[in-house]
Parts: sequence; structure tokens; C-alpha cells
Amino acid sequence: MGIVPTEMELILEHTQQENEKLHKENKHLKQTYKDLYNFIKKTRVQTKDHNDSLIPKINSKTVENADLKAQIQKKVFANVALKNKLRKLKGNGVDNNFAKPSILRKPVLQPPRNQSVVRQPNAFKSERPNFSKQGFASQVDMNNVLSKPVTPYYLPKVKESAPAKLHHVKTPMVPLNNLGPDLAGKPVNEALYRGMIRSLMYLTVTSPDI
Repeated sequence: MGIVPTEMELILEHTQQENEKLHKENKHLKQTYKDLYNFIKKTRVQTKDHNDSLIPKINSKTVENADLKAQIQKKVFANVALKNKLRKLKGNGVDNNFAKPSILRKPVLQPPRNQSVVRQPNAFKSERPNFSKQGFASQVDMNNVLSKPVTPYYLPKVKESAPAKLHHVKTPMVPLNNLGPDLAGKPVNEALYRGMIRSLMYLTVTSPDI
């Protein structure tokens, strides 16, 4: 007849089994923790090495960015200087364009429309040199032309100077004096007469109320 285990022995056996089970679980947990610790340590070392290798690259990129920033600033300043030069050149071009018409404008050569125009006297019709019949120009009687009043204003007589004797010079490009003598019988000074007519034409064109 076998020995029946007591209640105390059963409790002790059950406790021993539980202890072994917990010991196994603890051992497994320790191994898992060790593996995780080793993995974290290895990853940390790799991360540190990778970060250390990135530091020189970051520094070089920072230097390159600084150089690029300096170049961009230089280009910006150069563009601003070019824009200022272009504005100055454009302003000078506009000033020249506005200044040329004011200098070249001659109201005497091109009278405005709807104003009285002074026609050339008959005495000037033979002023253009006739090369086919040079030397055979007919004289014009200036008594009738000079006797007619041209303007109510009196033109003062200009003193004759050295250029007033140019009608004595004969050149192939200048025709002979075809004005003839004046009322006193003296030969008309052609240069003086033309200057007076031009002055009269200018006054008539610029001041139509005269």
C-alpha cells in the first residue's frame, strides 16, 4: 500500500514548479534585455559615426552657401549698377531727342499754315544761276519794285562794311548783280538788299499782325 502525499507536500511541489517556470521566464527576459541593449549600443555607435561623417559635409556646404550668397550679392549690386547706367543713358537719349528739334527748328524755312506768306519779288526770279546762258541775264528795273511800300516799319540803314563789296567779285557760282540802280542812281548793294528782305520775311512770318 503506497504512501499518500500529504497536503503540505503537494503545496511544496506546486511551488517548486512555479519557481522553475518563473526562473525560465526571468532567464528569457534577461536574454531579451541583453540583446536589446547590444542592439541599441551598436545602433548608437553607428549613428555617432554617421553623424561625425556628416559634420564635415555640413561645414563644407555652409562654406559653399556663404560663397554663393556673396556671389549673389555681387551680382545683385552689378545688376543695380547696370540698371542705373541704363537709366542714365536712357535719360540722356530722351534729352537729346527733345533737344535736337529745338535746335534744328527754323520757323523761317517752314512757315506755319494758315498764315500770310510773303512771296519772292520778281527781282529774285533771276537769282538762280543759269549755266546755259551765263552772262546774258537781263537787268530788272527796280524803280517799280522799290517804289512800292512793303512794310509800315522803317528798317534802319546798315553801314556798309567790307563784306558789302562782295558784288564786285565774279565767280562761276554767283550770278551778276541784276538789281540795277536805286532811285538815286546808285547801284543797289545786293547783299544788303537780300539781308533786308530776309529780315522782312522773318518778321512777317513770326509776327503776322504786323
